[in-house]
Amino acid sequence: MTGVKMGESMIRPLLAAWAVVFGCSFAAAQQLAITRLDGEQIEPAQIDATVTQLMQAAHVTGVGIAIFHNRKIVYLHAYGMRDTEKACR
Repeated sequence: MTGVKMGESMIRPLLAAWAVVFGCSFAAAQQLAITRLDGEQIEPAQIDATVTQLMQAAHVTGVGIAIFHNRKIVYLHAYGMRDTEKACR
């Protein structure tokens, strides 16, 4: 994920859309290392750190991430809050 620069105007709608699509609750899929398309592996902690950094940069309060491999979810996680007024995670 390094080397890709996205402006806040691009990140914010993307992150907000994920938050709306996934709703209040999530169950984590596998918490194992994920093999990327380039063959290297990425740990869930690395994904979490990247998403948290992007959320802070874009001032987004909640987002959901799903990573697929061969049409199966290999990573699923929600961050922050979907609705801060209702305190809905």
